[in-house]
Amino acid sequence: MISNFYTWIFPAALFAAAGLSNLSSSVKGKRNPSRAHSNRVVWFSLNISIALCFLTGSVFFVNWSQIDWSVTYLYFSLAVLIIFYLGFIFKYIIGLFIIFIFAFIVLFFNIYLQNWKEIPPGGIISTFRILSSDQDGLKAEISGLGASPLFIEGEGSFITINYNVLELDKVIFFINSDIYYREMYSLSKTGFSESIVNLLARSSFLVSQNTYSINIEDNALLYEYSIILDRDRKKIYIEN
Repeated sequence: MISNFYTWIFPAALFAAAGLSNLSSSVKGKRNPSRAHSNRVVWFSLNISIALCFLTGSVFFVNWSQIDWSVTYLYFSLAVLIIFYLGFIFKYIIGLFIIFIFAFIVLFFNIYLQNWKEIPPGGIISTFRILSSDQDGLKAEISGLGASPLFIEGEGSFITINYNVLELDKVIFFINSDIYYREMYSLSKTGFSESIVNLLARSSFLVSQNTYSINIEDNALLYEYSIILDRDRKKIYIEN
């Protein structure tokens, strides 16, 4: 999360919005308009300085050379700036609503992703071992899918394992990783949160879901194999 540039843009735009709201605040009706005007400029300068500090500080945590610069960063900055500027101006009408919506979104994704596991591109999803192979089929042990190994059986010469992979756009900066997975055996009945994420995956760039299948075949007994998601996130393969 800290290496995500959006993580730094968000507070920078927020403090910039606070600074602009300070600058545009009225001094009418103040006991000392001249002093109120000076304070307004001071708070504006302070907030803009903090915003610039966040952008400058990102240099130490974000690899700028690997950033795929696009207009999305500008749109995100302007959106945060405008929304929070209005929130600061209309604190009780818009401000509280913005805080509630943002808190709900953060809480929703963090709770929803508790059933998913992070995985870096090119990283190991799980490992498996063939325990037995006979006329009754295959028996295998898969590790890394949960708190304890999972034992599965197949009647034929292979066992098909399906993985659901969830990719999040980096705009969702408050999440630790941008790619998660779960083994299809762990899927439960579609609920409210699942329906929302499925809708986002179908209708927006923020979330996408893919299902990958891989066959565990009759290989060497008790030898540990790794199941890996390739770096391009196009397929899952087995590595000896």
